[in-house]
Amino acid sequence: MNTQTHNIFKRYCFRNLNNIKNMYSLQKGPGSEKQFGPKAPTYTSRGDKMLLDDSGLIRKYVYKPDYGKTPKCVLYSKMVEEQAVQDKEGMHSKKPAPSEKEQLSCTTVDPRKPSVPPLVTSASATSTNFIKRNVISTIRSKPTVPKQIQAYTSKGDKMLLDDSGLIRKYVYKPDYGKTPKCVLDRKMVEEQAIQAKQETLRLECEAQEAKEKKDKEERAANLQVLLEKWADLNHKYQCMSFNLDNISKQRYKLNLEQEMDHVEKSIKCIREYDMIHISS
Repeated sequence: MNTQTHNIFKRYCFRNLNNIKNMYSLQKGPGSEKQFGPKAPTYTSRGDKMLLDDSGLIRKYVYKPDYGKTPKCVLYSKMVEEQAVQDKEGMHSKKPAPSEKEQLSCTTVDPRKPSVPPLVTSASATSTNFIKRNVISTIRSKPTVPKQIQAYTSKGDKMLLDDSGLIRKYVYKPDYGKTPKCVLDRKMVEEQAIQAKQETLRLECEAQEAKEKKDKEERAANLQVLLEKWADLNHKYQCMSFNLDNISKQRYKLNLEQEMDHVEKSIKCIREYDMIHISS
């Protein structure tokens, strides 16, 4: 290839870059196929293989061990059908063919009634005398008393007298007219509760009386103590001098007067009131 042809080829290749391989393949120079190699695939879909497997073009079922054999389900259904046909044929073969007389009897209706069976047959024959046995059982049985019935309406509606209450059957009971045991037990429990309550009230009254007696004795003792204390304070007050020239004597006199007034109020309160509440 000369210089002019090479320049023309380069210009054409720059214009058509997508056809570089094709243009070089046109050249018959050595090493052109080794330089470029075969054309690589542009895109391969993931579902191509799946589509190809499902299309049936690949003979993968040929290599199965049961290929070309009849399925077991088909064989079983055929076996069941054959067995049913054989059973049906055998059932019909066992039944004897009807004779000419039977065929005629089926078509024609016999107007005569069937014959009366014999009075005693071999199956019902027995040596037991049922009449004698019934008579003996009736004689040996207890006599039955008829029930008393009352008609309580004009239409004839009936009811037993035992349920009506007109028969005096409760009068003959051994405990008739006596107080029931449950009522007596209830009355005894109530009496015991009343007695326990009365005993509690009596003990409370005795405790209150003892407390009042003790209060009176305690009141007299307190009153005696207060009187003695007032007498002692009065003796100290009377023994004081008339000359109160210093402050200590004046204060001492004032304290004695206050204590005597307080004791006099306590004595007056104990003498006037029977009940005194002392606050804690």
